[in-house]
Amino acid sequence: QHRTLRTLRPLLARTPGLEVTGLVLETRVPVLHLELPCGTAADLSVENRDGCRKSSLIATHLTVAPPALRAVCFAMKAWARQRAVYGQMAGYPSGLAFACLGIFAAQCLEPPLAAQLDPVKVPPFAHAGGNGTPASWIVSSQVHRPDDLQFRELSPRLLRVVFQFYAEDFDWAEEVVSIRLGRRCLRQEPSASVEGRPAYPADVLSVED
Repeated sequence: QHRTLRTLRPLLARTPGLEVTGLVLETRVPVLHLELPCGTAADLSVENRDGCRKSSLIATHLTVAPPALRAVCFAMKAWARQRAVYGQMAGYPSGLAFACLGIFAAQCLEPPLAAQLDPVKVPPFAHAGGNGTPASWIVSSQVHRPDDLQFRELSPRLLRVVFQFYAEDFDWAEEVVSIRLGRRCLRQEPSASVEGRPAYPADVLSVED
């Protein structure tokens, strides 16, 4: 992985319109940071199948949920970037983590605005061909879908509800954010543990990715 990214770095740097903004090798998954010609930031990794699966899971969640949730997740990332509290290298939640925060809060609403999916059944590149979401991927589908005409009104209200949920309701010392479970759960509960991962430390934000 390290050798491949080091080889790609100068080649991509010479590509017109593409800017290499950083190379991070001191992480579990080495990453090459890029800026695309359109101005969008992108991360390039090698043999990162987990990354593909995680991105696919988030995309599936946002496909099943009302469009307002996608807008809210985007707004949360923009808010975090504006306040310099974004990115694992800086010690803050990643873009994936902020998406999980938005989805989890929507799952915890009554009625929920986001479904509970089976992460094992959602394959990488699940929506690359524009296909729908098979029912077998969905564990719980009791999702409230407001009329599309309510989109403008729902997005700011949902954003406010998400921030309020984490500021006032969610217990950061005792609970874990898990879109896999799709419900509120204490760190000590057996269902909160994931095979092969260490227990959640007491002094960090617990966002299962």
